[in-house]
Amino acid sequence: MTVLDRLRLDPSTTIREHGFLTEVPQGTNGKGGRCTLSVESLKSAGTDKVYKITAKDDPGGRDYYFPYVGGAKTDFGQYVGDVIVSNGEPDGTLVVTGGMNGCSLQVDGIGEAYCFKHIMDGKVPVNKDTICRVDYRDYGGPASRKKALGVIDIFAESKAMMLLRDKEHISNGQHSLICIKKQSRWYVYDSIIYTLVNDRSDKRYVVCRNPITTLITSFD
Repeated sequence: MTVLDRLRLDPSTTIREHGFLTEVPQGTNGKGGRCTLSVESLKSAGTDKVYKITAKDDPGGRDYYFPYVGGAKTDFGQYVGDVIVSNGEPDGTLVVTGGMNGCSLQVDGIGEAYCFKHIMDGKVPVNKDTICRVDYRDYGGPASRKKALGVIDIFAESKAMMLLRDKEHISNGQHSLICIKKQSRWYVYDSIIYTLVNDRSDKRYVVCRNPITTLITSFD
């Protein structure tokens, strides 16, 4: 059984035991779509295994992705990348987007489907159809008085700093919010990865789990 199979069947345990980065295409006019997911192992800075999940456009794929679009204008206006997913998708379906460190994940109900949105820096508010919203404070933690980072990210950054080697620096930290359908309900999990880079551009990856839970929310 592959790690992707385990993620579909038992996401809570799999995300608790491993770290995941997500990478998705840019989409077209802010639109994502069906995709095929592939997984590769990355160099870990600790004892945890780290994997990169890469989405590739595939009209016949079983999973979905939605892109980050920055300030580009799309069908929903600026800042929003999205994908429409039928509510009849089978258990084990994954919906993924690129890593977040300030953006929001929003899900709106549209008839017999869901619209998953990646919203740059939370710049677009909820609407009457919104059934799920995950902002930075939900995955990064409430803001600290001393730093702009949330308290969860402060904890994660501290762990990453302890693993730094000579001539390494922290490149970035990101949250991969992975949506998985299980028992007819959608669950949103968070995998936190910090990237360490040396002067030769070699990379190592640190798994920094939310100390409370990897499950952010769920909806149906």
